[in-house]
Amino acid sequence: MNHYEQLKMKLANCQPIVMSNLMVTASPLLIEALTASDCVLIDKEHGIYGTEELIPMTMQCRHLQFPSIVRVEDSLYHLIAKAIDLGADGIMLPRVERMEQVAAAVEAMHFLPIGRTADGGCGGKAKALRIFSTAVS
Repeated sequence: MNHYEQLKMKLANCQPIVMSNLMVTASPLLIEALTASDCVLIDKEHGIYGTEELIPMTMQCRHLQFPSIVRVEDSLYHLIAKAIDLGADGIMLPRVERMEQVAAAVEAMHFLPIGRTADGGCGGKAKALRIFSTAVS
């Protein structure tokens, strides 16, 4: 069973998830050392990651078939869609206090008729939806 299947199974069964949190290291080479966990959390809210740093990190995760979750800066459509466009397999929303924030995330990660996103970027959306769609529904 690969990392994606393991994570999907744990999510479906409401089991604890072990995430390796990255905030200040922008080296994609570090990702391989973290594969003992279930996935990697790349923290854009508190960390140093911009577009230039995020792409090599998510591409290394993809190369290793290791799930990447990006903690976005806020629950705004353009921030969520950008993280997915740049190759993240999923997102973590900070400070979720209202259903409108959850709705923004759903819109940013799903195609019509559920969401309002379009295909773009590094192809992350199609992959993220294919792998995790049944785990979170």
